[in-house]
Amino acid sequence: MKSKQEALVRAMADLATESILFEVILTPKPGLVDAKDPGSHRDMDIFTFVRSAVSLSHGFREFFLAGFTGEEDLPALFAQIRPLGMEVEEKMFDATGKVNTHKGIIFSMGIILAALGRYARIREGEGPYIPEETEAVLQLVTQMTQGLVSKDFQSLAHRPPATHGERLYVDAIEETEYRQINGLDFTIADKGKYLGKAKYNESAVRLYSVKGDTEDKYIYAFWDWEGFFYVLNE
Repeated sequence: MKSKQEALVRAMADLATESILFEVILTPKPGLVDAKDPGSHRDMDIFTFVRSAVSLSHGFREFFLAGFTGEEDLPALFAQIRPLGMEVEEKMFDATGKVNTHKGIIFSMGIILAALGRYARIREGEGPYIPEETEAVLQLVTQMTQGLVSKDFQSLAHRPPATHGERLYVDAIEETEYRQINGLDFTIADKGKYLGKAKYNESAVRLYSVKGDTEDKYIYAFWDWEGFFYVLNE
């Protein structure tokens, strides 16, 4: 791999790791682990998250590389990175003592990094990316995951749901998740600047905007519909 491309791979993996570290130190985050409080969790804290984040860095690099060098067909690329995601999960569990800190992030970030890798290949390894290109990357994500949930959960027609994810699918939440995120306005940074410290406030505004604009499956799972609509409306 050329030195310029290698630098791009390192940069993408570093940014992914940095993003999950920024997320956990963002405080306050009611109900979530932050720098001051474990929220609703009793088996993890900020230090658990830091150990987990460090363990994911190499896997993030591999996700990006898979997109850059892997299968041409996008659904086939998704199938290619699934076993990699399982390997990265094992590293996370080893680092955290079997605590699930980032399983969802491994899934989502893995898909996004693979899409970024594919986009880098389309652009012949040129970087950095600019905000206007976000939509093009998210379109690749959509193509990679087209029909994903319905395909994975076909067997639910013949058996009761056995996992949290399967129960959410039966309740018709999960199927729309990526379409929701794909449709969000990611140009909301200016909304936080009046509050002062731009970097922190931009992240806080993004978090609460996402909470208000999407159907958060975790709130539904850990609370109920009353709690779900309370958060949505607040």
